[in-house]
Amino acid sequence: MRTTILPIIILLLGLQSLPAQTLDSRYHTYEEVNAYLDSLSQIPLLQGILSVQEIGRSNNENLPIMAAKLSDNPTVDEDEAAVLFLGQCHAEEILGLEISIGLIDTLIHGFQSHNSHILAILQNMEIWIVPTYNPEGLRVVHGFQEDSTWVQDITYRKNRTDNNQNGIFDYSPGIGYDYDGVDANRNYSFNWIHGDVLGFGDYDYFRGTAPFSESESRTIRDLALSQFFTFSVAYHSARSGIPEIIYYPWEWDETKYPPGYALIDNIAQELGSRIINEAGDGHYAVTPGKTMRGNTHDWFYTQTGSLSYLIEVGTNNLQPGRTLINDTVRRNLIGCFYLIDRALGYPTENRSQLRGIVRNAVTGEELEGAEIKFWKLNVSQVYVPQEGSMFAPRLTDQFGRYRHIAQQGTYKMVVSMAGFEPDTVLGITTSSSFATDHDFSLNPYPENSLELTLSSSDGANDLYLVEFDDAAGCDSQMVSAGTYQMSRRAPTTTVSIFAPSKFPQRHTLNLANNGNAGLSAVLVPSQSVFMDNFADMSHWSGNGNWSVSEGKLKTQPELFYSDNTHQTLTSQRFNVTGMQQLAITLQHQYEVEWDLDTLAMNLYSGDGMLLLSHHWIDQNWEGLSQTCWTSDIAGVDSAYVVLTMNTDSTVYFRGWQIEELTVFGTDSTFTGIDDDEHPVETTTFAYSAQILAIESNPMQESTAIRFQIPQAERVTVRVFNVLGQEVYQTRLSAQSGVNNWRWNGQSNRGHRLAAGVYLVHFQARDWHATQKLLKITTQG
Repeated sequence: MRTTILPIIILLLGLQSLPAQTLDSRYHTYEEVNAYLDSLSQIPLLQGILSVQEIGRSNNENLPIMAAKLSDNPTVDEDEAAVLFLGQCHAEEILGLEISIGLIDTLIHGFQSHNSHILAILQNMEIWIVPTYNPEGLRVVHGFQEDSTWVQDITYRKNRTDNNQNGIFDYSPGIGYDYDGVDANRNYSFNWIHGDVLGFGDYDYFRGTAPFSESESRTIRDLALSQFFTFSVAYHSARSGIPEIIYYPWEWDETKYPPGYALIDNIAQELGSRIINEAGDGHYAVTPGKTMRGNTHDWFYTQTGSLSYLIEVGTNNLQPGRTLINDTVRRNLIGCFYLIDRALGYPTENRSQLRGIVRNAVTGEELEGAEIKFWKLNVSQVYVPQEGSMFAPRLTDQFGRYRHIAQQGTYKMVVSMAGFEPDTVLGITTSSSFATDHDFSLNPYPENSLELTLSSSDGANDLYLVEFDDAAGCDSQMVSAGTYQMSRRAPTTTVSIFAPSKFPQRHTLNLANNGNAGLSAVLVPSQSVFMDNFADMSHWSGNGNWSVSEGKLKTQPELFYSDNTHQTLTSQRFNVTGMQQLAITLQHQYEVEWDLDTLAMNLYSGDGMLLLSHHWIDQNWEGLSQTCWTSDIAGVDSAYVVLTMNTDSTVYFRGWQIEELTVFGTDSTFTGIDDDEHPVETTTFAYSAQILAIESNPMQESTAIRFQIPQAERVTVRVFNVLGQEVYQTRLSAQSGVNNWRWNGQSNRGHRLAAGVYLVHFQARDWHATQKLLKITTQG
């Protein structure tokens, strides 16, 4: 990339030339960091405790991002607690890099001197250290020669993503107004939409074109999702804000706190008390983060369960000389070892934690992917949940292990996994003197047989999408007409059946009575009694800020809805005379404050009787199709739909966008039929990981791919062009059963890709699949 310096701003700053800016030689350059790690990895004595790994590449220059893992068996993942330290994110904030290297040095020197404390850590833990995950910005801060031009800005903050794609590094020495680059601490998916856009104020806090648009943040995301970090720390320095302070999740609008706040606050208080400030007259302050901007620590906490902290080290003098560098490193290492010892359960610290292994009660096999939920008994003798609906599921690792740092008290735990009976235990007590171990043995549900017969009343050669939702998980299969034998590890199951132009059916079956059940489903043509694809709002009336744009009904014309919103939208009445049942299908996306703000869709008969009701209190902005059914409505002549939105007085999101709403009717009834006593010729299929369906192929603006996996796990999705070059990557927290992934035809940098053939590759632990997509140019 060529380099330019914005001339107008340079003149305003009175800069006539660009002499090299001097940093203390005590600071490590990017090249020196890599040389240091490489030299350590070459020492035979250290190869038993140190593994240096490339964990990713930078977004613009493709520079390696390196990590050091220290443990007594560093090349193998073991059943041990893990802690992560991120040295440098923002380019100018280089003290954190020195702390991370100081931590590596301390662990190595302790090992070499046979320090019993360090040996206990290395024998029982995995310590991950990433000195920098912004190598591009680090090089700008230290300065380098590029195309005969000296590039340096000791105040630079971001990476070097070419935001305007002009092939030139557009930056301005001094704080702010660097047009290129993305702030990695605004690029995480949790609350990304609230981050700064390009051109807002100065440009130093630009969130990027999409969540995880930058390979730097994707690198840390992927590392976090591949490990199970008990604690994670990201080091920063305060350019103009409060220095020597520790941030953690969260306090929004002075009233909203995350589940488990008392624990993460308690750890922060202890951590802050261990780090003496630079003046020597106090300790680091602590505070929950007040902003919602796609930052690292909120994402870590909600999506991985790691207790995560951002530490602003040093004073507003971001780059002091070597005496203060050494002093800052020394004082902050005490905080590092507090967190390490707390995770380890070292005798000098509070050892309170819950841990154990989840096994199959029949085979004794450790169960990876079992979900663990915790409740803590409060002073009113009420169990309070320690997770919330904004959290990704807390799952056991490959060893069937769970770990939960705890306060002293009494807990309730619930363990569940697809295909197994859940287990609940009450009254588990924890103590500051020891870790509480509690293993679980889950009983697998018996295999219950189900015979399913599918046909259409008009004799059409339909393909049927059959979806199961039960204790075995959410599974689906595309099949043709016929009779199928299958089994479910569940006592009951809900079966939903879809076919083109047919009325969708849903049945709840009891599988446990005889271990054998049957369903003969005859799908009949559907009748559309009401449909709106929202070219306008002519079919609706109501109050509030509802609007239509881009072919979508929206709860508000602005990006975010307002606080204290209470609005209703009512459809015109439509005729349902002779209908026996109705179903509503929505193509929509939604985003509200979890559990506190509510979206609702209600279907009423003409005389005001409620026929159907569905609520949404969480977030799914990727978009999905949902179908809801009424029960028998015989005798109802007319109906209407009511959409509502209710929000509280603080915290706002993007609300609701509906692309299409269709009400289907049928004049037939359908019921489940018991198995015929006579044997029939059947086709047997097993549920497995696979791609099920594609929304549109060829695609124009966007498409969605529906896939299923047998159990909840992380799925990596990569998109390649015909040259084999990766143009897009994301990592999904996929649930057991059917999942829907939507792609907008853009690269990770937010650039719209050219028309052509692309390959979409799905990679899970034991499954991979590739789907070819044709992208065509939008006409008009």
